[in-house]
Amino acid sequence: MLSFSFLNNKAILQASTSDFLIVDNDALGYRIKFTLKSYESNVYTGDIVYKGARVFEEMKGGDSKKRKWYQRRDNVYYGSAMHFYRSLAKDSLEANGFKIYRLSRQMNNARPSDEEIEKALVRTSRFKRDSVMYWAKLQRSSHYINNKFKGKFLVKDIVQQSEKPGLFGLRFPDNLYVQYNKRWETNFYRDVYRSPDDLNYATTIVSMTGERTFIVFDKNGAIIGDGPFYEGDWSQQRISTQLPVDYLPYGKLPRSLP
Repeated sequence: MLSFSFLNNKAILQASTSDFLIVDNDALGYRIKFTLKSYESNVYTGDIVYKGARVFEEMKGGDSKKRKWYQRRDNVYYGSAMHFYRSLAKDSLEANGFKIYRLSRQMNNARPSDEEIEKALVRTSRFKRDSVMYWAKLQRSSHYINNKFKGKFLVKDIVQQSEKPGLFGLRFPDNLYVQYNKRWETNFYRDVYRSPDDLNYATTIVSMTGERTFIVFDKNGAIIGDGPFYEGDWSQQRISTQLPVDYLPYGKLPRSLP
């Protein structure tokens, strides 16, 4: 049974459950049993953060259906957070289509709050079109003033191997700006900064959460413990695009589909 609550003062929807949620993902061919420990959705920003444990089971299907599943799974995998962390562990980011930069931010104090903008849009919707356009433009503006450093991060400067084999620690100043240059971005993200010379590649901003100063991940590309906060491309990765931690792209499997 799902429990819901809504924080009016923050416009955040929360949910949790102690039972398994069973999700049949017909697009990827998985039945997923999911325990939702926590879920938060921000009405104003669209940001979603959730935590939970997942168990994957292969769904049954004919050869034609399996081919479609394998292709869709690979499409989900390439450019994903899992693909990125695996590439990071092997120091093979550029070979896999990734580039990383340092991004510093400060709050854009000249921008009204989301609540103020929403109220202004309602208030001016019956009046001059110019006023509506003015507030709509503000609504699409970033919450931040950004500074993207030109020099790329070197993996050796931000990744350390743990004493435990297969475990790695990721530590970086400010925020990590990740571009995947083998796929174009199709969505607009108001807080994902793009410099004038940036091509519209799929981009994610990675930020630490709470008091954490580092991220622990394993060789499979799985985050150990609490994960970071994603804005941009990876923020769209939901249960429907989750893959098992031991997933291998179909093209790299030591077998062929009949």
